[in-house]
Amino acid sequence: MKSGFINNNISANLGYIETNNNKIEFYYLMRSKNDKELVEYNELINSKIINLEYEEMYSDDSFIISKDSKLLNLYKKIYKEMYKEEVKEEICTGGIECSIIANSIANLDIISVGSTVNYFHTTKEETYISSWIKIYKILLELLNKSKYSF
Repeated sequence: MKSGFINNNISANLGYIETNNNKIEFYYLMRSKNDKELVEYNELINSKIINLEYEEMYSDDSFIISKDSKLLNLYKKIYKEMYKEEVKEEICTGGIECSIIANSIANLDIISVGSTVNYFHTTKEETYISSWIKIYKILLELLNKSKYSF
């Protein structure tokens, strides 16, 4: 199974491989912004497995941001004011953790933001300190201008 981004919606992380006697176990986590597509991809993988057992142990819910999000719109406005360019919106699995929080708190306005990262979930993954500083400054301004209670 491929590790890293499988397509624009799905990523997979190989956790570890364990061998016991005549048994090999692969532990991995697949995530997607689209629950249906993730189920279909898992079914495709399972249809190709011969003489192997498969057990899904854990699944994340999808996180889809509302385009009506006041927090998102404020973030975009601040970003444009500070950097004189539009926010680069990308669908990536980094926001998946928000689904757990959003599904636990009714009507929560939540977004996921992050730094520049290349080669997600691979041994070549890299990020840039300058992009983390940029996020830090934006978040400070967001907190200053926000009408929400934190």
